Amino acid sequence: MAFDASALPPPPDARNWSFTEGFAPESEQMRLARARSSEIRASNVTPATGALLRTLARAGGAKHVVEIGNSTGGAALWLLAGLPEDGQITSLDADGEHHRIARDLLTDAGYTPAQARLITGRPTEVVSRLTDHA
Repeated sequence: MAFDASALPPPPDARNWSFTEGFAPESEQMRLARARSSEIRASNVTPATGALLRTLARAGGAKHVVEIGNSTGGAALWLLAGLPEDGQITSLDADGEHHRIARDLLTDAGYTPAQARLITGRPTEVVSRLTDHA
């Protein structure tokens, strides 16, 4: 018996994606992170993707998150929004300029270095040195 795809709804079009991306409200720092990413041609997190990251962090009860590749801090902002007040993100990136931009945005958003730990270095070299409670 062959699968009949004729009953499936059509794939999302530009209007569906526009609605989805506009549904999750962003903070000013989140918008700035996306803008800075575009300026330096780095990857960025869309509002819908960020909202999913925040939801996963909160639903999973995460207290500590390790992020590999932080671009300008957009994903870190969303993840921190899903963590408890005493939560922490450790972000690894080989690009020190990305971390400088991210640090400024995270500080402007009110996060301390204890909440957002940024480590510049090759993630493949740094990950193995992280410990469960460090």
